[in-house]
Amino acid sequence: MFRFWVLLAVALTAPARADTGSILDAEQFQYQLDHAAALSTSAPWRETEAVLDQLRPYLDRGSAQQRAEFAWLEARIRALSGDMLGALEAAEALLRQDLTPELRLRSHRLAANAALLARRFEETFIHLGQGLRMLQDPALRPDGEALYSLAAYAYTLVGESERGRQFGEMAVALAETGGDERAICTTNQRLAFVHKKLGNNDNSLEHYRRALRYCETAGDGLITGVVQNGIGDLMRLAGADEEARQYFEQALNLLDAHGFDTGRAEARLYFARLELELGNHDRVRELLHPSLELLSNSEVWDYLAEAHAMLGQIARAENDYEAALEHYDHKLMARARAHDQERRRRITFLEVEFNLLHNQQQIALLEEQARVRQLEESARLQGQRIRNAAYAAAGLLIICLLLLLLHTSRERRRYRRMSQFDGLTGALNHTRFFAVAGQRLETALRQDSSFWILLGDIDFFKQVNDLHGHATGDRILRRVGRRLHDCFGAHGAIGRIGGEEFAIALNGKDRAAILDLLDRFRSQLATPRDDAPTVTMSFGLAAWRSPGDSVQAICQRADQALYQAKRDGRNQVVCQHDDTE
Repeated sequence: MFRFWVLLAVALTAPARADTGSILDAEQFQYQLDHAAALSTSAPWRETEAVLDQLRPYLDRGSAQQRAEFAWLEARIRALSGDMLGALEAAEALLRQDLTPELRLRSHRLAANAALLARRFEETFIHLGQGLRMLQDPALRPDGEALYSLAAYAYTLVGESERGRQFGEMAVALAETGGDERAICTTNQRLAFVHKKLGNNDNSLEHYRRALRYCETAGDGLITGVVQNGIGDLMRLAGADEEARQYFEQALNLLDAHGFDTGRAEARLYFARLELELGNHDRVRELLHPSLELLSNSEVWDYLAEAHAMLGQIARAENDYEAALEHYDHKLMARARAHDQERRRRITFLEVEFNLLHNQQQIALLEEQARVRQLEESARLQGQRIRNAAYAAAGLLIICLLLLLLHTSRERRRYRRMSQFDGLTGALNHTRFFAVAGQRLETALRQDSSFWILLGDIDFFKQVNDLHGHATGDRILRRVGRRLHDCFGAHGAIGRIGGEEFAIALNGKDRAAILDLLDRFRSQLATPRDDAPTVTMSFGLAAWRSPGDSVQAICQRADQALYQAKRDGRNQVVCQHDDTE
């Protein structure tokens, strides 16, 4: 139901300026280029093409920017003429050039639009995503209503109608702020379509009528025809048959005038719905038969299926069972292709997700299979597609589980580290330090080597905190942690066992070597590399005495030595049973 409306998004706002005089310089080239851009929004595409053909011999007289604008208009005319692959190729070629941000944004929008109509869903969402990312630039956001409007359509097309509604409302708000009549027309038309898909017919009709007012004021007959077609269908649903008929006839006249074969085919289908409900079988055939080939060539499978269903219903009512069977056969094949097309679009959009849309498609396929049970071959093909989708879902589920397992493993490692290390200094925490110190003591006993506990405490740390603040205190603690790691990291286990208290477990070292390391540490601590205050530290050193000695006992003796260093004036090292250093 939405294909034709997507096509119309390529008709963008451009200033109108009429001139048919000779082209002599860059200024007059721009004059004619503006005229072509204005024609592309208000006249049949062949008129714009004729102006571009007249400009083509003078391209060398235009600037690089003007030539890029000319290429963009050519790509848009290809889309308006129905050559969506050609439009996509031209837009992507343009994007490989050095463009202004505004023209690059328009080119992404045109490429996404053409790709969507050409059923190239990967390119659709690549260009749509790149364009939406560009709109993060505040300078481009005021020009984003057309891209947001396209996003509203595309997201609704893949079943994300609520997200489509949000994009549609953003587009309307930007258009209303800018005050451009044609932008207000197109964005309201798109939002009306989204509301119709959501089942909000009253809201849909309100936006369609607002779009109609601005489309007529802007003089855009093409989109006016689309809007009238949408209003006519809502009038049909509301039971206002005569009013619906008037809108359908006006829409067909405008779409005929602009030479849009695809638009005419879809408008005829809408009109045929009304005539079928009224029992006008001849009129239904008159509307649908000219459109069947175009719908098939355009791969508008859902409309083609609906058209054959209506013609089959008429043939069956007239007891022409052979014709009815033929139409139902075509309907079945078109419906199967429509389901396949919709599924590919959805999978491309979601990439690694498989959600409820698949279940809805599966149910729709099963219901269709039950209604056409006699067509066994088609039913077999539908079943195969369902199995493939189930395998895809299973594969996606496995991938999701693997990703979850990887995330859980990473989180477990992170929490394990958090449980063992002090987050501020990188040293072992209290519990982990004493566990590692115990292991080092056991190693020293087995190897009959020395084992030492060194306790250090930052002098007057509470006063530093009170005077300079806790942020400065944290910086000092980080500095102490770094210096301790620099001096002792290769020789022992370093832990933060209290607020400003650190401990080091060393084995295989004699007292002189430890005191040398301490001198190096105290020298580095006295020359800070940041603007935090200089601090000093007091140390207590104790050694393993006998096989019955424990880490706690050695640490207690080192603490007594540390207490002695504090009592004797701080900023010194005291070894147990030795004189103060």
